[in-house]
Amino acid sequence: MPRLSFIVPVYNTEAILGRCIRALVAQSLEDWEAIFVLDGPSPQARSIISAEMAKATSPHQVLEIPHGGACRARNAGAAVAQGGYWVFWDSDCLIEPGTARAWVELLDKHP
Repeated sequence: MPRLSFIVPVYNTEAILGRCIRALVAQSLEDWEAIFVLDGPSPQARSIISAEMAKATSPHQVLEIPHGGACRARNAGAAVAQGGYWVFWDSDCLIEPGTARAWVELLDKHP
């Protein structure tokens, strides 16, 4: 079971999605998973996710739901998340490489 699950709703963010995924892949924490929830069909987003996550050692899933908004997408991702901790991460956000490790260490110390 991964330590951390990034749950990432994806809707109309193809322009920055690759940068977001590269930032996740660069995390110093090795034990994480990514769940990308397509909020409506997007072959372009699916292609970007596949290409960028091919460089990762962490597992990932791509779910597709009918367009219903970010909350519905987050809930769909949470339903399949395996991590001990969940992070609802927006697909147009970036993250520094040591952030996930710092979160897990802090949460482990102060549950």
